[in-house]
Amino acid sequence: MLTNATQDAGWRPANVIWHLVAILRDALTLIAMILILTQLHVFAAVAIGIVPLVSFAFMRWHVKRRFLVHMTYTTMRRIVEYFQNLMTSRESIKEVRIFGLFEHLYSRFAQHKEEYIQAHEKMTVSETRVDWFLSTFSNLVGVGLWVYIIIRALYGHITIGDIMLYFQAVNSCQQRFDGVLRSVVQGYENTLFITNLFAYLDLHPQDVEGALARSKDPSVSPKSLEKGIEFGSVSFKYPGQDRYVLRNVSFSIRSGETVAIVGRNGAGKTTLVKLLSRFYDPTEGEILLDGRSLVEYDLVQLRQQISILFQDFIQYHLTIRDNIIFGQIEHSSDTECLEKAAEDSDASSLIQRLPKKFDTVLGRTLEEGVDLSGGEWQKLGLARAFFRDTQLLILDEPTASLDPLAEHEVFEQFARLTRNKTSVIISHRFSTVRMADRIIVLEDGACIEQGSHEELLAQGGMYAKLFTTQARYYHHEDV
Repeated sequence: MLTNATQDAGWRPANVIWHLVAILRDALTLIAMILILTQLHVFAAVAIGIVPLVSFAFMRWHVKRRFLVHMTYTTMRRIVEYFQNLMTSRESIKEVRIFGLFEHLYSRFAQHKEEYIQAHEKMTVSETRVDWFLSTFSNLVGVGLWVYIIIRALYGHITIGDIMLYFQAVNSCQQRFDGVLRSVVQGYENTLFITNLFAYLDLHPQDVEGALARSKDPSVSPKSLEKGIEFGSVSFKYPGQDRYVLRNVSFSIRSGETVAIVGRNGAGKTTLVKLLSRFYDPTEGEILLDGRSLVEYDLVQLRQQISILFQDFIQYHLTIRDNIIFGQIEHSSDTECLEKAAEDSDASSLIQRLPKKFDTVLGRTLEEGVDLSGGEWQKLGLARAFFRDTQLLILDEPTASLDPLAEHEVFEQFARLTRNKTSVIISHRFSTVRMADRIIVLEDGACIEQGSHEELLAQGGMYAKLFTTQARYYHHEDV
């Protein structure tokens, strides 16, 4: 829907207005010419009007067909654009070059593009044939009227001056009818495409199927996190999917507690964060915040109380200042908080080394941009999360790009910053989750264990197995 809504949204609404003006302009002249032709014969006015009626029927059919082809090949266009992006984007070009993928990607791009072009070629050939037929039909009608005018003149029913007047009236009618017809048809085409835009704009963010239910009472907002958060028999599957990512998950996070969520890839860890942030609602069960369902809270105000560093956080190719203050843009002028967030995330030393400090432009989108390593970008992502003063802080693999020493320093700071603050950590590195007050273990979308690091080791279950395996690996590496 977004692809179809945005493709022509910039110019089609303006074109509708332009065509309406053109119709009004041509219609005034057309009415005057038809009145003149009725003086010749009523049949002349009727005959000149038959052509646009027939033409409109054919052209309207073609416009609708063109629209249906456009809608049918929306997915194809997206695939073509995806392959084009793979061949040209900075993010993918390294693998494309090292694996020699360009020719292969281009052939697939060309294959899909050719299929799209062939569909349009068939449609264009058909339209050309109809245009030729309509043009021939219009010319025959015009010639017939000219013959009739000449015959009337030969019999002395009209003067030489009348001949010129009626000839001009016929030509003008044909031109104006053609202009009005094309404006009407193009206006109709534009309105068909604009319906995509209006349909998209009419969507409410919480009305999309499979996404969010409307807040029951938009006036309710989370004031403070006193009791904590509770997952009650939560099950979830993504829209359009049959497989449950989470199944009957129940646990609680007390206010001021730091909870770590661990598990193997695909266990459902990040999905929990998405549900907690209300990017989705549970398929079954409910999530409570201070004893009230998340659905009862105003969505915007709920999210204002949550700060998240996602695993796939954005690297803004803007200034360092922008990369941090985007965490809470309404406090963008708070220099003290900006510097503190940079210090808490261990990004201060990096910033001081750069030429323009906080005003240094990052990335390669602009020529002046300075590129950073993955770990340096991650520190700025952490600074953005720390800059946002919220009741709940969630870190999804927050140190994935950091070396062990930097990771240790960050988590020491994190332990200090989150004292008496509710926080959730998702991490594959078990050395980093030991600091959590409680650890929740997910396996195949189910909560199978929970407790402190020591308690889970003593149980000898999945956590102990994963921790021991990882510890043995790191010990082997150190050796």
